[in-house]
Amino acid sequence: MRGDPYGNRTRVSAVEPESRLDSTAVARIEGETGSSGINGLQARGHENTPARRFLLKRWTVSVRWASGATTESTITASTRGKALADAWRCDAFSGSTFGEFLRFASCRRSKDEPSWWGEPITVLGKPAFYLGHDGQYVHFAYPDGDHVLYAHPLDVLPMHRRPEAYRRAA
Repeated sequence: MRGDPYGNRTRVSAVEPESRLDSTAVARIEGETGSSGINGLQARGHENTPARRFLLKRWTVSVRWASGATTESTITASTRGKALADAWRCDAFSGSTFGEFLRFASCRRSKDEPSWWGEPITVLGKPAFYLGHDGQYVHFAYPDGDHVLYAHPLDVLPMHRRPEAYRRAA
């Protein structure tokens, strides 16, 4: 038994020396109550499936202009706040503060989520999630990442996720 900085007593079992830990090593922390991990959670190597580590969502940001017109845009972000911040960074709002922007903007989860959204793919041999393409680049996100990245289509597998012009190239 040993204590952490907060006074909680924990028992550590099945832990290898750091030099021997690899991606499949398992470190299990048991609390005094016998539940595994901290608050009943268990820390393991690559236990999470790719679908559980996909953080990005599609958000619809609506802006009501002074004229009464409304503009909507779909933003890809991990949280509602990040979606609003991304929309505010548009040049159309360069003269307003974020607080002013929030008075005439609203944000909700997008109802338009394609079936391929977040499909597992491989980019340069690393696991990633497919977000679409613009004909020139494939848009993707790495597991646990909240940024949209772009890859050359020939770096992406499976081939059916490449733009049509690049499917025959390999």
